Amino acid sequence: AAVPAGARGLVVFTSGTTGAPKPVELTPRMLFASATASASVLGWRDGDRWLCPLPVAHVGGLSVITRCVIARATAVIDDLDGFERHRATLGSIVPAQLPALCDRDAPPAVRAVLVGGAAAPERLLARARARGWPLLRTYGMTEACSQVATERAPGAGLRPLPGIDVRIASDGRIEVSGPTVAGGRLRTGDLGRWTADGGLVVLGRADDVIVTGGENVHPALVEDALRSHPAIADACAFGLPDERWGQIVGAAIVAPAGVDDADLAEHLGRSLPAFARPRRVALVDALPLTAAGKADRRAAARLSTRPFPRG
Repeated sequence: AAVPAGARGLVVFTSGTTGAPKPVELTPRMLFASATASASVLGWRDGDRWLCPLPVAHVGGLSVITRCVIARATAVIDDLDGFERHRATLGSIVPAQLPALCDRDAPPAVRAVLVGGAAAPERLLARARARGWPLLRTYGMTEACSQVATERAPGAGLRPLPGIDVRIASDGRIEVSGPTVAGGRLRTGDLGRWTADGGLVVLGRADDVIVTGGENVHPALVEDALRSHPAIADACAFGLPDERWGQIVGAAIVAPAGVDDADLAEHLGRSLPAFARPRRVALVDALPLTAAGKADRRAAARLSTRPFPRG
């Protein structure tokens, strides 16, 4: 039956990564459009089971349930062991769960695993894919009923879902419109750009940009450079107040076996300009995370840091 235009849906709160969580009303029509767009990319097969090791109070977990209900497929609420325990064929995870996949081979039944909610470290993606995990990066948000863009094949680059219009505004903000968005065009808090072949690159939150001495630094670029060092398992970059520069770059670093400062500084000097290199770092066992499994940048910025050479 058709969904009535005025039908009320449900209220989901955003993850509150950069501010207080805010309520977002998602109508049945929006949820149906999102599930349909997702299915047009992944498709449904007989016997599909979608594993959801995510909180269902957030849109990432909730969308797994709605997709399965609409498709009359099986949703499995379990941890990552559910891939083998329940012979799941599909899954949705956040980047914080990638290390666990790197330590196990993918069961043969798994055909696609969506990775979203935050930027996924390329090295972890590569390690997990080497173990047979068919990982597809996604980009989305609560206000758009979860997915906005996804990879069609591992490493192929983000492409907007069918029916979803994505534009980059003159100030670099990502704007989204389509049947999964209420009230016309949604101006997101994210910055992005297009690749030469039409892929979407998400640079990070506009509010997270570090302004140091008049230069803009995207934390994601700093994090990518840090993670490319073989001793660094994960990293989170942030701005710290500074009387001279306004802000300086700080970073929380996960290096299980330790890391030599001089070696890391030399490594960063190959890919980052001097102003973008961390001046202070905190060595931690694990990054602080939000309830949704995203790196908590505000909590990381409150960690005790020490000076770090810029090379």
